Amino acid sequence: MRIAYFDEAGTASEEQEPFAVVSGIAIHGDTQWHAIETDLKTIITSQVPEELWSTFYFHATHLFSDHKSFRTLLSAQRRFQILREAAGIIAKYKLPVSFGAVNRKDFAEKLKDRTPADRIGLAHQFAFGLSVTGLQGWFNRNAADEVAICVADRNDKVQMSLKQLFAMMRTIPLGHPVVSLFNFVDALHFAASEESIGLQLADIAAFFIKRHLGLTPFGIPFVS
Repeated sequence: MRIAYFDEAGTASEEQEPFAVVSGIAIHGDTQWHAIETDLKTIITSQVPEELWSTFYFHATHLFSDHKSFRTLLSAQRRFQILREAAGIIAKYKLPVSFGAVNRKDFAEKLKDRTPADRIGLAHQFAFGLSVTGLQGWFNRNAADEVAICVADRNDKVQMSLKQLFAMMRTIPLGHPVVSLFNFVDALHFAASEESIGLQLADIAAFFIKRHLGLTPFGIPFVS
């Protein structure tokens, strides 16, 4: 059993964020999850001051931009080191990573009659659909006999629409492997990022993918 985690980046204003990204990672629950949790806890105990342990979690934007919750206790050098080590967990365990991306300027031009809030919700849905389809492609190639449950970052603005989209994608008839989510079971579940190490790793993946998106063909799901 694998657990697929999905988190988004680039959902601020259209002027601030040119791309909306949803990234997904898959963790093997039997062979990887506990080891990953141990490694992430080791990063915290070795790099984060003890007075921050009770509230600290891996949030890429917070680490990159010196969030107020750190209370000046983490230098830029230390924050970047934490971010590098946490991202290194994805490589260490060779976790499959997928993403979906939306060029928000193009999206806005095509949906001029919709409000900015509507557009970001639709962009989020579209990027999620691409990302989950990308992970399904990985299962088709590498783990066709396994199943996975999906967990997405809790977001009241799009939670119901993502749940409905996921359910619809799972009901597409078999025989269409590009779009059918054959290896995903149950409903789409939601959790708070600060409570889930899987969502925190998905957040880190989304952050770096968004920053390097200029090197990536627009809208193409990618799985490594």
